[in-house]
Amino acid sequence: MAQFHLGISYVRTSEYKLAQEQFIKNLRLIRSNKVNPVSYFFCFQGLSFYRFFFSEHKKSYFWANKAYGYLLKSKKTFSLFFALSYDLQGHNLIQLGKIHLGISQLKKALSICKQNNYLTLKNDIEVSIAIYQSEYNENPKSQITLLTELLNAKESKSDYSKSALVIQIAKLYLLMGKYSLAKNFLTLNYDLIYNNENKRKIAGLNTLMADLLFKNGQHLEALSVAKIARKNLDEKIDISLILPIIILEIKILSILKKDVTDLMNYTENLNSNADRYLDRKIFSRLKNAFVQTEIGQDPLGDIIDLVHQKKEVAFDLILKNELFGLLPNYFNLTPGQKYLLIINELNYIFSIDFDSIEFLGSLTKNQYHFLYNISFNSISKETLIENIWGYQYDSIRHDSLIYTTISRLKKILSSKKHWIVADENKYSAQNEIQIIFKSYKDTKQKNIDSSSALEMPITEKNLKTKTFGYSKTIPKRNSNKLTQKNITNNLNYRLIQTISDPPERPISVSNYAKTWKVTRMTSLRDLSELCKLGIAIKIGQGKATRYLIQNT
Repeated sequence: MAQFHLGISYVRTSEYKLAQEQFIKNLRLIRSNKVNPVSYFFCFQGLSFYRFFFSEHKKSYFWANKAYGYLLKSKKTFSLFFALSYDLQGHNLIQLGKIHLGISQLKKALSICKQNNYLTLKNDIEVSIAIYQSEYNENPKSQITLLTELLNAKESKSDYSKSALVIQIAKLYLLMGKYSLAKNFLTLNYDLIYNNENKRKIAGLNTLMADLLFKNGQHLEALSVAKIARKNLDEKIDISLILPIIILEIKILSILKKDVTDLMNYTENLNSNADRYLDRKIFSRLKNAFVQTEIGQDPLGDIIDLVHQKKEVAFDLILKNELFGLLPNYFNLTPGQKYLLIINELNYIFSIDFDSIEFLGSLTKNQYHFLYNISFNSISKETLIENIWGYQYDSIRHDSLIYTTISRLKKILSSKKHWIVADENKYSAQNEIQIIFKSYKDTKQKNIDSSSALEMPITEKNLKTKTFGYSKTIPKRNSNKLTQKNITNNLNYRLIQTISDPPERPISVSNYAKTWKVTRMTSLRDLSELCKLGIAIKIGQGKATRYLIQNT
């Protein structure tokens, strides 16, 4: 029993050779002596615990069951030993992907501890259950509350358990896009994690710090911290910690346009030696070959899979559970950039910067089109009035209209209101801010391009519309040859959207006016312009006149 507990202590401080010596001593004892079933239990339980830390969970579960079998053979009932057995069985089942069954085993162990007042083990198991439930739960907000309450509870907990809670809470902050909170929380608990002297927990801390640097756009610094985290781990033992670090390194090197072939091969080799469920999940996302699991086992993992597959339902789940940290992956946004992200179908607006990703609210049609106009470059009041409202600018009549729209927009932007800049009679976004418009539907096919798409000028060589979820080339016509000059002079936002997503049937002047809430004259002028460009065809006469917008 003493050698078993000593071996566990060495494992928890990452002194694996010393731990191995204790477990081997127990093997020799049972081979050289006739011992009771409880001695066999401690021997095989030790082997199971040791294999668990090598991410060999099938072998670990085998030895845990063997140990449990000898415990059942004992003539005496040892409640503590049964708690230890259920605990280790539960951990292995969870790591193998049988999450509900594993948590059920942990709860059996917890029940025994409560009945017999085994406080230390009780506290450790409570922490394990809470962490596992938060790791697979799709609602990180509620889980952060539960984990924080557990961390701050008066009941004494080991530094090992507290370190695990700190790291898991920080992970959940990252999932929610609360980068600043995650960083501050980790910084506040540095000493707790380092004083624990567990290399695995320190590596977990460094991995999270590297991820935060990556999200801040500090790619070289992130790569350096990630390598430090990996250097302190043993690739034969700490596979479950090394894999996420390598995946992060691959992301960073890909952005830096470096070759990642060797790292990919190394990752594949590591993954072949592990049977941990989450490791297989992580690797499958890298290879775009997603692991199918039982329904309801891992709701959070299933959402992350859907994000990597760009499934439309993933966006709904992100909104529902406030998993805003997944938005950059869903829309392929570059880490370390500042964005105002507008979702076309919903007019929702998000801010993305180094501190957090925030849902700011819903835009009105005028606010939406104001942001669309300034996403290209600075724009004058005259152009704003013409493009958004379809009027000829008059300062006395229209300045108040512009000011009201911008004032209300800044209320929505809240702390990010300074991202919109007014310079004399022109409006623009701050230089480092990218305003992008995305469609959450079918993001593989109809994603609006990122910053490059909005900033790239429309030219005769590259005639592409860049808004409202589509990217369709407008072919040159035999007549009315299109040039950059007449495109920029004549195509307002209404025309751009109409070309991008043409109505299925011919439309009348009044229908067009009703759709865009403009005057009949403005409607007629817009449709006539499309006819001049050869994009629309006029059909019929008088009140029966219709305009067929060609699918370009």
